[in-house]
Amino acid sequence: ELSTLLRDVMPTLAGEVSLDGQLLFSQGTEKGLQVDYDGTFGLNDMNIGSSDFSTRAESFTWTGKLHYGAEEDTPAKIETNGLLAAQKFNFAVPASELVLEESRIDLNGKTTVTLGENIIVENDGSLLLEGTKFVLPPFGITEESIAWKGKAQYEAKPKQEGQFVRVDGVLDLGEFQVEGGDQSAPYGLGGKMVSWQGVVGFSQVDSGTRSILELDGYLSGGELRTTLAEPQLRVSQDKVELKTKATISLGEIINMDSLSSLTLQNFTVFEGENDSPSLSFDQLAITDIESRGEKTIGVKDLQAVGLKSSIPGGFTTILLFRSFYRGSEKCHCPRAAGKKPPCHRCT
Repeated sequence: ELSTLLRDVMPTLAGEVSLDGQLLFSQGTEKGLQVDYDGTFGLNDMNIGSSDFSTRAESFTWTGKLHYGAEEDTPAKIETNGLLAAQKFNFAVPASELVLEESRIDLNGKTTVTLGENIIVENDGSLLLEGTKFVLPPFGITEESIAWKGKAQYEAKPKQEGQFVRVDGVLDLGEFQVEGGDQSAPYGLGGKMVSWQGVVGFSQVDSGTRSILELDGYLSGGELRTTLAEPQLRVSQDKVELKTKATISLGEIINMDSLSSLTLQNFTVFEGENDSPSLSFDQLAITDIESRGEKTIGVKDLQAVGLKSSIPGGFTTILLFRSFYRGSEKCHCPRAAGKKPPCHRCT
């Protein structure tokens, strides 16, 4: 049995394997070795591990087509097009108390792996995770669902710059909860939903000594809640919207080149055990947040509605205004020239 042969390196190896499909081998002088498989591979009641880790799943199946080609003088390629599905998946590392659980995993789409001087992985498809639980003390994450649809590319250049990753698509998170921090200063973060649509890229340059992070897209969140023990604060916002196009250089010096817009709705801050908020506003909109270089940040327009601030001693300041700062628009009203009356921007 396979478990007997691998007993020294893999003491735990159990499960029921099934294979149903058509396998074709061919070898030619021009196309070289060609392997094609069309069918299903299954592994039920999977239990694989050692003293260092354990991997379990009620079912683990792949259905689709697989092609391997190794033509002469060209990099070998592996192409898959199908569905990888798992039920009740569990991965654990006892030494670090790491635990990852997924009640459902569906990975669907087309993947191409190029095995040459550089390793390239390209995927066009979708991913669905349900019932996610991740624990790595003192951190813990629970996630109702994670859904991704789009394109992803990974390239490793071991003899050149380093690694390159780029994803372009839509990511939707369902209801989630994040907990962490030590016992003296724990924190919690939760929400009903988070969605990202756009591009995220990461690359290493200058022989891997510097990294570039690229963001170009739209982020939104709903009913977000943050709790801090030190200082004792509770922060909530019903809706968050961020539109950004940014390039961040990470190295000895951190540089950011970005242009973003941010909107918060029904933002509230509570201090201690107080039920009355110390700060709240109905809406805050910041337009064209621009960063160029290390230290320069500019704002074109900042608008707030329904700002309320509570002062210790029972006083509450209510500011009902729409616009209180416009940073990049030059004013040409009489007051700007030392005359009266002033315009609405200068009051």
